[in-house]
Amino acid sequence: MLALGGVATVFIMVFGGYMLAGGKIDVIVYALPYELMIIGGAAVGAMLISNGIDTVKSGLAGFARAIKGPKWNKDDYQDVLCLMYMLSKTMKSKGVVGLEPHIENPEESSIFSQFEKIQNDHHVVHMICDTLRMVTMNLDDPHQVEDYLERQIEKHHHEEEQAHNVLSNMADGLPALGIVAAVLGVIKTMAAIDQPVEILGRMIGGALVATFLGVFMAYGLVGPFGQRLAQVQATDAQFMLVIRDVLVAHLHGHAAQVSVEIGRGNVPTAMQPSLAGEVTIRAVEVAAAGADRWDIHVTLRHDDQGWDHYADNWQVLDLDGKVLAERVLYHPHVNEQPFTRSLTALSLPADLAEIEIRARATPHGWSKQRYRVTLPR
Repeated sequence: MLALGGVATVFIMVFGGYMLAGGKIDVIVYALPYELMIIGGAAVGAMLISNGIDTVKSGLAGFARAIKGPKWNKDDYQDVLCLMYMLSKTMKSKGVVGLEPHIENPEESSIFSQFEKIQNDHHVVHMICDTLRMVTMNLDDPHQVEDYLERQIEKHHHEEEQAHNVLSNMADGLPALGIVAAVLGVIKTMAAIDQPVEILGRMIGGALVATFLGVFMAYGLVGPFGQRLAQVQATDAQFMLVIRDVLVAHLHGHAAQVSVEIGRGNVPTAMQPSLAGEVTIRAVEVAAAGADRWDIHVTLRHDDQGWDHYADNWQVLDLDGKVLAERVLYHPHVNEQPFTRSLTALSLPADLAEIEIRARATPHGWSKQRYRVTLPR
């Protein structure tokens, strides 16, 4: 929404300054509809001539995307690291057989379903699943996989870049179209040369509005929106780079937690999940252990410093917030991050479909994060 504030600032400063200097706004208001029709209509027409329909749609949608900002936030980067950790750990512990249901049908995967926003992004899901599918077919050379992922990311970036190009080209053309409209205004004025000087003055003023409007729209609105869109696209592209780094690190034989740490290093600094502060839940695995009994394995991440600063508890809650069980962590895990601890043969109500996990660290207290899991009945 900062972009909208910028638009308001541009209008207030430009037109406010003009009026404070004694300028007559009625000249601009009178000429504005006609000049907008000429300049704006010509700009849209030129865009339709030079682009296909899909590119035009993405360009127009670029305004909304520039206003909304990056799609992925800090919580999403935390989620994708958790997702990649769970997939990597599943492949290492259960092999291809354990991984196949998740990559062949991610819409119903118990792992992907924990991260709904990621699950709904088909570009990200296809990138992960297609890569892991090739790995299951013995394409396990990390260099070949990295090259494949680079090409996929470059392809996606090229497709995304078309929207920015639409806005950039429009901004480049607007000043010239403003001159076209101004010349038409001068022609109109010359055709009325026998009119009184007051009328001719207003007609010349209207023609100059066209030049002003072309430059104003190019450098005050469309151009900045195009630049903002390019920034948003570059920021969102980091999301795929994080996935690439984790997958390649996994194929190099690193442990799941090491692969995730390598990926975390590519997260934009402002959105990078912190190792300190609140404890974060990296992953939760639930397995049936008998009639209404469950084994729950929770992976936590916290920068344990010692007895005065460490993750010391996690709890199992129902969706109403009632505590069903807890796992006390009796000592710091300074040299073991992230780490996994379990509750086994935990009895839960027969009608319970979902649970939530929360974790605590001293001295921060309970984390705001609630990790929801569906019981695999």
